[in-house]
Amino acid sequence: MADFIITSIQSWDIEIGSTIKNTAFEISKQHRVLYVNPPMDIATRVRIATGKGPLTTISRRQIEVIQGKSPIRYIKENLWVLDSPFTIHSVGQLPTWLFNSLNRKNGKKIGNWIMLQAENLGFKDYVQIKDSPIPSLTIEVGSVACPLPLSEFVKVWEQNKAVWVQAMKFVATK
Repeated sequence: MADFIITSIQSWDIEIGSTIKNTAFEISKQHRVLYVNPPMDIATRVRIATGKGPLTTISRRQIEVIQGKSPIRYIKENLWVLDSPFTIHSVGQLPTWLFNSLNRKNGKKIGNWIMLQAENLGFKDYVQIKDSPIPSLTIEVGSVACPLPLSEFVKVWEQNKAVWVQAMKFVATK
């Protein structure tokens, strides 16, 4: 059984349905899934704290986790949602050099957090599904046309699963 980590800019708590949530439910029928909510950015937190931004269901949950509530929610068998107990730097409308610097810092912080929580859930060999601009790594290993046929997945996974562990360790130390 492979484990899956899904990163998305779309919060699990969004009030409308979404393809990525449906995907998580489908995968969890046969595999374990950790759905990662995006962390709150500093600008949003300041707007809420100063009364200039709305306190939505999503931002209320994020603040509860920042204040100490458990970051992992059990949704159903094989499916958890992970929230972040920290804020990240806002990167919109910044000069390229500053954007790149803060984006790397955010990516490292998020990546380390996900790895730690995945390890706490016992995830060892996992596949990341990226539905967002949250930093990720793609390793091209296929020898067939994209997308990879499902019938080839197990073979490719077995040949390359150790690469992901090393890649995540590399990214976490940069």
